[in-house]
Amino acid sequence: MIYYPIPLLVITITGYVIISVYKHQEVSRKEISDSKINESLQRDSVTTIINNLTDAILSADINGIIRTYNAASLNLLDTNVSLSGKYVDEILPLVD
Repeated sequence: MIYYPIPLLVITITGYVIISVYKHQEVSRKEISDSKINESLQRDSVTTIINNLTDAILSADINGIIRTYNAASLNLLDTNVSLSGKYVDEILPLVD
């Protein structure tokens, strides 16, 4: 007599685990999507505030690459060229 309940039980448990992981990933994807939307809204708000300031603003990352600037900074530097992605040292060469 062949005994089939053990393989059937293993297949059932495996299926349950796979379904549980899939449902958890689906929830995680939704949370990530909501987080990206929220981050985008916050970034847009900060950009709007920066663009409406009359003072020149330049923001650079840890490597010195300009990430954010406003129209007042373009006026201060007397340029219309995009500053994004350029090094601060290229735009504002400092001398000791």
